[in-house]
Amino acid sequence: MTTPHATQNAHAPLASSNEGGFRVSDSTGDTFTGKGHQLFDALLKNQKPVAVALLVALALGVGFATIQQKREAREKGAVNALYLAKRVFEDELKSLAGVGINSDPAADQKMGDALFSKIDVDAKFPNTVKKFSTVIEQNEGTRAAYDAATTLSSLYFNHGQTEKSLPWAEKAAQWAPNTMEKGFAYWGLGIVQETLGKPVDALRSFERGVGSGPAQGEILLGIARTAETTQNTAKAKAAYDRIKKELPGSEAARIAEQLQSNVKVGVGK
Repeated sequence: MTTPHATQNAHAPLASSNEGGFRVSDSTGDTFTGKGHQLFDALLKNQKPVAVALLVALALGVGFATIQQKREAREKGAVNALYLAKRVFEDELKSLAGVGINSDPAADQKMGDALFSKIDVDAKFPNTVKKFSTVIEQNEGTRAAYDAATTLSSLYFNHGQTEKSLPWAEKAAQWAPNTMEKGFAYWGLGIVQETLGKPVDALRSFERGVGSGPAQGEILLGIARTAETTQNTAKAKAAYDRIKKELPGSEAARIAEQLQSNVKVGVGK
């Protein structure tokens, strides 16, 4: 889109001489007297320092631009590496599920079953683990690293290797790029910790994910469960009440209604 040439506004502020100084704008009434000449004299007498300052500013600008270009190139490389890792994962999953290249009407079912089978992930998905691990190692803190950590955490968890899922779930929570993903990441971390029999850690993780998007109902249910496990019945009841108030008619609210009757108010912390 082209920008039309600016036309001079008859009412725009114009510089004009005024007793040895200059007036910036007739509308402002701000007049700079001899200070104007003093400024220009100082600039003329210090041409070298001024030139150096300009060169420094220019160098800084170029430096920032270079950093931005490198950052963009790194992010693009990370996204490409993540895409290739997902392709490898798909190939190894198909191999595990016994799905060939030719069209198989039962392919989706077979792959779905394979996703949750109790297996040794490192043995059955060696290249997948290697590829996603490399994405993480080379791009820590990026969106691509978050996606890779989430995938590895889910992969180990879904195949029954919860201990190996934990460190990746922790990294995913650490690198979640926005509010929505933060909620999902801390919910996932809480589930892993809860499964490992660490209700105190799980409760802390669920609480860190509160208010973070679509996972709100699951997060609050997680708080209620782990609060009950740690004998904090007041917190459990508060979580159930919040679900029913903020998410009326939802599946989470239905579950909260059923489970809340088991909470004995006044017992515990």
